[in-house]
Amino acid sequence: ISQELNCNVFVDYSRIQSQETQIFDELEFAIQEFLNTTVWTEDQYEPLERIDCNFSIQLISMPTVGVFTATAQIQSNRPVFNTDYKSVVLNYVDQEFNFNYQQGTALDYGENQFSSNLTSLLALYANIILGLDYDSFSPEGGKIYFEKAQNIFLTAQSSGSAIWQDQENVNGKYSLMTDFINTQLDPMHQNIYDYHRKGLDKFTADPAASLTVIIQILDNIKEQRELVAFSIWINSFFLAKSEELVKLFEKADPAQKSR
Repeated sequence: ISQELNCNVFVDYSRIQSQETQIFDELEFAIQEFLNTTVWTEDQYEPLERIDCNFSIQLISMPTVGVFTATAQIQSNRPVFNTDYKSVVLNYVDQEFNFNYQQGTALDYGENQFSSNLTSLLALYANIILGLDYDSFSPEGGKIYFEKAQNIFLTAQSSGSAIWQDQENVNGKYSLMTDFINTQLDPMHQNIYDYHRKGLDKFTADPAASLTVIIQILDNIKEQRELVAFSIWINSFFLAKSEELVKLFEKADPAQKSR
């Protein structure tokens, strides 16, 4: 059985006024089990190959027991060849991560059916994590998972829940999901591959050549940014990579730094 994700889940319920905290602990455990035990692909993963990721869920309010308004920060990491360093691939905050959860409820999921906001949200981001990870190892390797994410979103949208009706929000999950399948942003998939395989993975062997590749990728992204009015994917790329880019160029030659 394939288990692709190695996900840590943290549920912050400090804003919720309730003496009954058991539901929050159970919720945290249920989400982590769902993400880590669901079979998301047809590929076989060794334990060390599982994708490290984090879901940090901030519960904002609980109008009635088991009904939550929440936000969530989703992060995923990728190992860099020949190092113990892990590069952040996805860093995204969903401001509308609202869902219902009752104690003892199983998190049921079917790829082509809507069960609940919670399972659809988790499945959506699991496939986005997979898509970006596969993109980073092979050119356009994540295409199938971005298509699955789109299907999950559209299926959930038919439920009528407000969190899936955010087409006008340029920072929302709809905009993020559609960026991955937007043909205008097709070169970004190649950029993700080149950045990780030709840049990061070869950095220890030839730092100067790797930085030259990364500079070219940044130029490519600049060109793509000029083609689209706004891209949450490009913004989230820099949110994930900004600190890393600073560190990569710390010891670069003056010409590369200037560029």
